[in-house]
Amino acid sequence: MKPLIDSMDHKFIIPKNDIKYERENNYYVYVNDQLKLVINSNEAFVFEYNVGSAEYIAIFIYNKLKNELIKYLNNFKLYITVYEGYGNTATFTE
Repeated sequence: MKPLIDSMDHKFIIPKNDIKYERENNYYVYVNDQLKLVINSNEAFVFEYNVGSAEYIAIFIYNKLKNELIKYLNNFKLYITVYEGYGNTATFTE
């Protein structure tokens, strides 16, 4: 779990669909077909969902952790809570 969280920590979370191309270790991020950001790939976490909200981050972490835990446990209940700041918290469970 720690390597996953560390890979996201203190990075810009960018939906993969917003990255039009990569050149010289930089991502070129477009929104509505307009260039919005050029960022070094070391400063970004490419997110598999279209939105980098607390809700989707919780779902992403839940799925990654569940896929690991299922190898070792048969029956478990998992809750993932993402706290991005005051008033912006999301919890996911199945």
